[in-house]
Amino acid sequence: MLRTPLVPLNLPEAPGALYLKLENLQPVGSFKMRGAGNAIMALDKARLSDGVWTVSAGNMAQGVAWYARHLGIPCAVIVPDDAPQAKVEATQRLGARIVTVPFAEYQAIQRDHVCELVRGTLIHPFADESVMAFQYLEADGAVAHDAARSVAAGSRIRR
Repeated sequence: MLRTPLVPLNLPEAPGALYLKLENLQPVGSFKMRGAGNAIMALDKARLSDGVWTVSAGNMAQGVAWYARHLGIPCAVIVPDDAPQAKVEATQRLGARIVTVPFAEYQAIQRDHVCELVRGTLIHPFADESVMAFQYLEADGAVAHDAARSVAAGSRIRR
């Protein structure tokens, strides 16, 4: 995961300095990998031995797959049968095993946190405290902290 650049947004009428945080420059093109990475890195090694899985057809799937590949562990991703092919292919390129299910089953898996088709630890895309700590709280949390460090250091681009 990168400390992504902050770039000034030149709006003369703005009441103060505005910066854009370019999370689209993360390896999977989204801030979602922050939550995926936090959740995976919080697991002990024993829980990682069977790999990880998620139920997502988008950026979270790619974030989980990216971290699994980085750590050399198996990854499975449950996707609905109407998932965008571009997202599915991008996730496969990251080494994930794709498991396609009917949309109603996809929703049931998200709701119930159970899938007999895969092994490993579930990294839930929106109902996991470790994911939420770095993903949904990003407006006030991880990204804001990263941005504040960059501004305080006088540098807008950090790696």
